[in-house]
Amino acid sequence: MNSLSTANRASAAITGVALLVVVSVVLVSAVAVGSNQLQTITTSHTCQTIDFSETGRTDASISSNLQAQTPSVALSLTVSGTMIALTHEAGPSLRLAMVDVHISVDQEPLLHQPPIPFFAANGFRSGPHGPFNSASDGVWSVGERGAIRVAGTNSPQPLPGRFVDVTILYRGCVIGEIGATVRR
Repeated sequence: MNSLSTANRASAAITGVALLVVVSVVLVSAVAVGSNQLQTITTSHTCQTIDFSETGRTDASISSNLQAQTPSVALSLTVSGTMIALTHEAGPSLRLAMVDVHISVDQEPLLHQPPIPFFAANGFRSGPHGPFNSASDGVWSVGERGAIRVAGTNSPQPLPGRFVDVTILYRGCVIGEIGATVRR
């Protein structure tokens, strides 16, 4: 006669499945973070401001009361050829009127930075995808992927093997940076 009851076998299966799910999530996260494709962008208690003077944009006049309103988000980045795609993975929805995106290739800022959202802009191909398009609802929510394509009139070009850094600002405060190597 079998000494294991049906109840014992069922709880062992549930425990095994739960353990398998946890191990899978940990492995996928480790691979994604290790390949610079998924990084959690968090904020500190102080608002970091940046002066992008080479682009004519200054974000240094932010009041301290915005520090508590700076969100924490998780984003993933994929750079394939001239396409730069960001996916909002977790955190609050972001009003794009308050978001600035600054892009560098091998630590050199692009000559023209993208005005998010837009339809046509210097240095970028027309018609960005998702929430980065001016025809969107103007809110970047979890699960949404925004993509832009760097035009040949912009420099430096995101060529295969180069490293692209993207700095995300919300209300002028840096909420983080994410980077990835350009794929073909």
